[in-house]
Amino acid sequence: MKGMLRFLTRSALALLLGSGLALAGVAPASAARVESRHQLTVVKTLPRGYRTVHFGGTPHYVHEGRYYRRQAHGYALVRPPVGALVVSLPLGNARVTIGSQFFYRFDDVYYRQVRGGYRVVAPPAFPARPTHIVVRPRQLTVHTGPGGRYPAMTRLHRGTELIVTARSAGWCRVDLGHGRQGWIHE
Repeated sequence: MKGMLRFLTRSALALLLGSGLALAGVAPASAARVESRHQLTVVKTLPRGYRTVHFGGTPHYVHEGRYYRRQAHGYALVRPPVGALVVSLPLGNARVTIGSQFFYRFDDVYYRQVRGGYRVVAPPAFPARPTHIVVRPRQLTVHTGPGGRYPAMTRLHRGTELIVTARSAGWCRVDLGHGRQGWIHE
């Protein structure tokens, strides 16, 4: 079994890195996980209800906002190719305003609405001058997404200084430091 995992790690990484696709780190429960420099998720069968999206002559299989590509031992969970067109957005997406532009975001993948659906786009550049804010209430709850239905991450206290990196329907994404970001209600 260990020999098979080593083979899978090498061959899967070579296939994905050779194709220029970034690796995803979130896996369905049925996936076999392989540890290496990046985490690679491979499933033996695609989830029921998947859709096929062709881009650049290569089929990608989409299910609930997750993208898969065929490889020797199953289907690898991959980042969607920039430029791919999908008919509908995954449930749980958020509308995000950056500068004067609107995007839809799901699982750190950004989409723009176009005729016929939604196109996968590169992550947008944030404004050169981020907005600085100071927490005024005694306590402020930070959520994992732009809405009260998203789980709470932490609480901030009055006087905490934050940098706003994006806005979405009355919510602000803020930098919490150490690579962490969360959402607060405006």
